Amino acid sequence: MAGTLDYLRWRGDLSFKEKPFNSVDASLFASFIYLPVDKSAKGHTLSEVAEKLRVLPSFQVQMHDETGAQIWLLPKSPRLGNVEILNWTNRMEKDPYPLQFTAATFQLDKKTILIVYRGTD
Repeated sequence: MAGTLDYLRWRGDLSFKEKPFNSVDASLFASFIYLPVDKSAKGHTLSEVAEKLRVLPSFQVQMHDETGAQIWLLPKSPRLGNVEILNWTNRMEKDPYPLQFTAATFQLDKKTILIVYRGTD
């Protein structure tokens, strides 16, 4: 069965205009929200952020799992690599109560903004 890595290799060259946003794209963005990214990603493309993550010593441990492999493929993907990050918020707090929340917005094309989030209550 093909997965997200196969999709990036096989269909990563098609724009959202050529092939509309689909459930596999949604799955990829759902995994991107777990990346160790902060608000400094705002205004950059996924490709630029991926290039910065690839050289971080703290991220090298993750480079052998599926998300790490996605980071290797992102800069080469015209479909996702050129997606602009409009905003990224990451909140991890212990006091006054535990909070884990991350949200990001992405500009897929001129007419489409994607909001992705994760968190706990």
